[in-house]
Amino acid sequence: MAIKKYKRRIYSGCVLDVEVYAVNEGVKDASDIQRKLSRPRTDEEKRIANERQSRKRFIGNVNATFQYGGLYVTLTYDDKHLPKDYKEAEAELKKFIRKIRYKFKNAKIMAVTGYGRKSGRLHHHLIIDGVWENYIIDKWKNGTTMRIERLRAHNLYNGVDHGRDYTSLANYLFDHAIEVKGKRWIQTKNVSRPEKEEAREIKRNYSVDKPPKTPKGYKLVNVYEGVNGFLNFKFVKIPTYKNRVVA
Repeated sequence: MAIKKYKRRIYSGCVLDVEVYAVNEGVKDASDIQRKLSRPRTDEEKRIANERQSRKRFIGNVNATFQYGGLYVTLTYDDKHLPKDYKEAEAELKKFIRKIRYKFKNAKIMAVTGYGRKSGRLHHHLIIDGVWENYIIDKWKNGTTMRIERLRAHNLYNGVDHGRDYTSLANYLFDHAIEVKGKRWIQTKNVSRPEKEEAREIKRNYSVDKPPKTPKGYKLVNVYEGVNGFLNFKFVKIPTYKNRVVA
């Protein structure tokens, strides 16, 4: 069966992912990456692929939704209010999110629940936009607000300024979250999603050493190489300080 190569752009806040991949000629939807090349896969390969897609959705939603000045929050429980299990903890989290949304109807929230690596105690991590910091501190009655800080305008990854790219935070939360019945996180319905351009067929050959042309105002920060020639080129908007571009 003949193979066709495609490229598409995905915008998530300041992050631009350019995907390059191949599909069988008979595949009608060229944007369906999961079906790009039909081949038998083991259960473990399917699990890894599904987890990567889930992580990608989570990171994309975080970067598409939250901006500099949003809140990163960690909520813990005291002994009196400590839930007996994950189900009870998730119910408390949903109750708290409803309370926030009752006061701040346009609030955007993504949240995960996990166990402390050392303490083993249940707790929650949230990224929130459109809510007063003091309101969260005042309304969480089940324990301590261990962390509440603003999302930074400049995030350094390996010494490179990625600007308002919150991929590192999103990865930490995703790894910390517990998967229950295929779900890892809670998010409000008004959370933004990445903007995906329609995939277009290409003739040019790209590689790790031959990336697509860097769009104006962006810089290439990472290249991921997957199976069957799949490539993901990650670009971020170049941070500026008082209208001066940072090289």
